[in-house]
Amino acid sequence: MIVKKQIIIFIIIQFIVFSNLYAQIKEEKIDEYNIWLDTKKTIIDQIGEKFISISDIKEIEKECIKLVEDGLFLDIYVAFSDNTIIFGDPWIPPEDFVPIERPWYKLA
Repeated sequence: MIVKKQIIIFIIIQFIVFSNLYAQIKEEKIDEYNIWLDTKKTIIDQIGEKFISISDIKEIEKECIKLVEDGLFLDIYVAFSDNTIIFGDPWIPPEDFVPIERPWYKLA
């Protein structure tokens, strides 16, 4: 009986230690994710400011392609109110693709 109690106590202690360790690791991962997210947000803000200062659509397209090629993003796209759209990858949208009707455009 004493051995069973010791085993149960040991299991409870292990569970508490594991739970605390898991919480610590989870918190560290959350911090890493928040740092990653803040970095991406800063880059996106800087890109937006740069794009505003560029008047040539071809220059914006070159920048989008470069950002994807450099590995900063899997893809980047810019849509304008006249339905002009630029992608950082070679994807060609279907003929009926209207960027200003997309949810991400409306939320921007």
